[in-house]
Amino acid sequence: MRCVSIRVEPDELAAALAERTFPPFLVTVGPEGGAHLVAVAVTLADGDLVVHGAGRTTLANLGLRSEVTLAWAPPEPDGYSMIVDGVAHAEGDALRVVVTSAVLHRPAPTPPSPPSR
Repeated sequence: MRCVSIRVEPDELAAALAERTFPPFLVTVGPEGGAHLVAVAVTLADGDLVVHGAGRTTLANLGLRSEVTLAWAPPEPDGYSMIVDGVAHAEGDALRVVVTSAVLHRPAPTPPSPPSR
């Protein structure tokens, strides 16, 4: 399956976030290398993402590895998911994620099949 990815520039992040209709999943990596996902609330502040709703496991994982990924479902069935990578650190009851990259992503449209003879 081919995929389509469109880079989201830092100055486009606010508009891309405004199009998201579902909360994202925050992905961290645990001590054994397994992924840990949790649904969170996110706001944008000074170019960084501020994450609310991360729990003890997420915080423990950040003590080992500060790199995180946030993944939003597409706003409509054929739409683009948004994937944001960054580096997180605790800031009070929240996490601040410094964005390192962001893309809109979806499977490429399937070309029509040639007519059968």
